[in-house]
Amino acid sequence: KPDSYFTNVVNQMVVKTGGELYRIAVHPYLIKDNVFTAIMGLECSSVGKVQKKYSLSISYNKNLSQFYTDQKICERGEEDTVLRLMLTNALNFYLKGSKRLDQLLIYRTGGNDRQNDDIFKKELPIFISFFSGVGPGCFKENCKTSFTFLVVNKKTDLKFFKRNPQDKDGYANPEKGTVIDSHVLNPERFEFYLQPQFVNQGTASPVHFLVLYNQMNIPLEDLENITYKLTYYYWNWNGPIREPAALKFAEVCNSF
Repeated sequence: KPDSYFTNVVNQMVVKTGGELYRIAVHPYLIKDNVFTAIMGLECSSVGKVQKKYSLSISYNKNLSQFYTDQKICERGEEDTVLRLMLTNALNFYLKGSKRLDQLLIYRTGGNDRQNDDIFKKELPIFISFFSGVGPGCFKENCKTSFTFLVVNKKTDLKFFKRNPQDKDGYANPEKGTVIDSHVLNPERFEFYLQPQFVNQGTASPVHFLVLYNQMNIPLEDLENITYKLTYYYWNWNGPIREPAALKFAEVCNSF
C-alpha cells in the first residue's frame, strides 16, 4: 500500500491517544497566559416531525486542538432543558483539565434569515442566562464566562471572484483566506464572508458568518483571522475545511 495509508493510520493513533499532529498559533486574543478559552460547535437537525437532535463539541486543551463531543435528542419545546444539560456536561468535562473558563467562542450552524431569527430569539437567550447564573441549570462553577456567538451558513447564494488577466474570462476564484466584510453586506449587521479553501474547479462558494452576540468584544478583523485559522484543526483533511473544526466535529457527531 502507499506510504500515505500508513501515515494516516499513525496519525489516527496519535490523535486517539490524546496527542496533537500540530499546533496553530490561533490568535493572541484567545491563547494568552492565565486566560482560559474554549471553542464550541453546535449543530441541530430535525428527527421526524416532533423531535430535534443537538450535537455539541468543545475544545478542552490550551491549544484549542482537542475536542469533547456530545449528542442528545429532545422533543420540540424541550430545547431549553436539553441545551442546559449539554452545556453543563461539556463544561464540567472542560474543567477537569482547566481552572476555569474565561472565554467561549461558539459557532452554530444556521441558514436563512428566518432560521437565524429563531436562533436569536430562542437559543441565544438560553446561553445568556446560563452563563450569567440566572435560571435552572446555570453554570454555577464559573458565572464570569464571556462568550461570542456566531451563526454559520455554508449554503450561500453570493459568489465572489478576483480579476485574473491570465484567465480567458478575466476572472478566477478567490484565494483561500479571502474575506469580504464591506460594500455588499448589510451595514447594520456584524457579519462577513470567508473563502477558506482555494477551489480550482467550478465556482467557489463562500461561507457566511453572522455574529449574533459578542460579549468578548472581539474586533471584526481579529474574529475573521481566528475563524480562518480554526479551519485548519480538522486533522482528517490536509489543509483548511469550510468551517471551524469545532463545528465540523459537531456535524460529524450529528450524522450518527
